[in-house]
Amino acid sequence: LSVRGSVIEAQLQFNRVGPGYIRLAGTSMAAPHVAGVAALILSRHPEFTNEEVRQILRATADDVGPPGPDIMTGAGRVNAARAALVDSVPQVKITSPATGTTLSQRDGTATVIVTAWGPYVESYELSYGVGIFPDEWVRISEAVGILVEDGVLGTWTLQGLADGLYTLRLAVTTRAGFQFHDSVTATLERLPPTRVTTDPAGQMDPAISGNRIVWEDYRNGNPDIYLFDLATKTER
Repeated sequence: LSVRGSVIEAQLQFNRVGPGYIRLAGTSMAAPHVAGVAALILSRHPEFTNEEVRQILRATADDVGPPGPDIMTGAGRVNAARAALVDSVPQVKITSPATGTTLSQRDGTATVIVTAWGPYVESYELSYGVGIFPDEWVRISEAVGILVEDGVLGTWTLQGLADGLYTLRLAVTTRAGFQFHDSVTATLERLPPTRVTTDPAGQMDPAISGNRIVWEDYRNGNPDIYLFDLATKTER
């Protein structure tokens, strides 16, 4: 379950396995298999949404690379037999912080709001790691068995963490042993960015002097000069 290809055209001549047969790999070969398993899931449960089918494909895949999702193999190798066993998909969602949020260590902590809901949920836990595909996960909350809908699951301690991109992961385990995930990415910056204008027009050539920022602005159709004062948080 990954979008990375693995075969280039120049290699095809070496992949012939017999008259009229050739061994191929890559997204062109993988996509029909994944689509077929998705069709199998929907044939048993036509009421499932696209997101529920996606969750089943990921939760039932065979982990073939480093433990957990990774950049090379994604969630792993699709498993049709396991996917066909799933009759219920829990609601798994991190509501806050949203993906793309910038947080600051100066805030101390960040409250994490989630939904972990479903008739066959056994437990769930919240963790974080460095980067988009973390090598290690640090627990924010221990495994919990009480269902929560758009409620506070834990508090993420930001103090002491380095600047950079982090991934928050909510992992929900069902009674059948399947694990469903939702994740968001957030950036930590000790000095978070300050929005100096909300106008959608083109801005270019910024210059900074002390607490003042000036730039060329085209909101009136002409190249005007605008100024933002960081001390007073005003634009003119």
